[in-house]
Amino acid sequence: MRECIRMRMQSSRRTDRDLRRRFCRGICCALTLLAGILLTSCGGEEEVPKKTRTELILWHYWDIPAMRQKLTQLAEEYNASQDQVTIEPEYVPDEDFRKTLALAAADGRLPDLVLADCSDVRYFDRMSPLADLSEVVDRGEYLDQALELCEREDGTLIGLPLGLNCLTLYYNKGILQRSGVKPPQTFQEFLSAAKAMTSGQVYGCGFAGLISEETTYSFLPILWNYGADLKNLDTPEGEAAFNFLKELVQSGAVSKSAANMTMSDVARQFSKGNIAMIFAASGKMEYYFKQNPQLRYAQIRIPGAENRTSVIGGEVLVVPDQARREKALDFIRFLAQPQQIKSYLEAAGYLSPRRDVLEWQMEKNPERKKERYALEHARMREQVEYWPAISIALAETVNQTILQNEPQDAWQKLADRIDQIRGEYDEGE
Repeated sequence: MRECIRMRMQSSRRTDRDLRRRFCRGICCALTLLAGILLTSCGGEEEVPKKTRTELILWHYWDIPAMRQKLTQLAEEYNASQDQVTIEPEYVPDEDFRKTLALAAADGRLPDLVLADCSDVRYFDRMSPLADLSEVVDRGEYLDQALELCEREDGTLIGLPLGLNCLTLYYNKGILQRSGVKPPQTFQEFLSAAKAMTSGQVYGCGFAGLISEETTYSFLPILWNYGADLKNLDTPEGEAAFNFLKELVQSGAVSKSAANMTMSDVARQFSKGNIAMIFAASGKMEYYFKQNPQLRYAQIRIPGAENRTSVIGGEVLVVPDQARREKALDFIRFLAQPQQIKSYLEAAGYLSPRRDVLEWQMEKNPERKKERYALEHARMREQVEYWPAISIALAETVNQTILQNEPQDAWQKLADRIDQIRGEYDEGE
């Protein structure tokens, strides 16, 4: 009997030990499982691969802080709207823009997007073909003038028009009143007014004279309103246009330092009251007017004959036709939306190339109807692939005229040089 009880007790102890061992093993397994879960949770960022974004580079030449900030803001808004692409804006100085882009094309390292001056679209397309945007941009939403700036000769759309402007004359109301002159309507009136307002530290007229597209843009309306053009330069009208600029410099109404000034430089000096009148585009003026809200100014058409004309300017976003063009085109779609165009124009000060947004601008600020009227009577620069060569030739002649280094027959030498450029291009075709 005792033996039976002892055997039962031993069996019970073995069962207890087995249960304890099983319980401990269960606890260990549970702790191991829990630790694994915790480690997986803590190290999840390493275990689950992140989505990699494609970085697209966008080159631009905006030299005004507010405009650069707006481009950065639009890029950030697009970056936040999707997880595939990151747009990275990069600044290239305007005077170096064409050269830098040409070198990049030669080296096979073009950016993915380019914010270009509208006069350079065909030149860039010849340098390195641009993507066709016909399926991305709805032509019916845009002004015909805007579309013409973005087309190949065969009508293929190769750019998104972002903004339009044209050159007008801005004058300081206070200086005009103190000098007893009226806003000039003709070039002769302009010369008289500029001379009358030149006194002390104040120059009667400011002019962009640095060798760049801005100088060509500033001088073309003078040439046109005298009755000449770049195909009809060796004429009395062409001579009169250059003599107009010479007289401004020789009289002291335009400083020789203008030869080193950009349009932004001229606008800055105008906003400070150091220049009485300037030829400028609205896109350059908005920022500086905000810096000096006390400035009393007015805006009128470029002086000239009865049918006064100006020059159309603006910016176009283009996409080099390369491997990542489809991703870049998605950014084009984003910027083409009305709300993005409005945001861009608020900072840039341009007129909208979109019909619906342009009407919104006119309702919001009726004063801008003056710019729209001027735009309707403005001309385009030559839409040719070799435009930069012609433009630089003209800008160099204007620059040397301001410095008074040009010979008396400057317009004739320029005419010969432009004929040579056209001939070389025709021979190269």
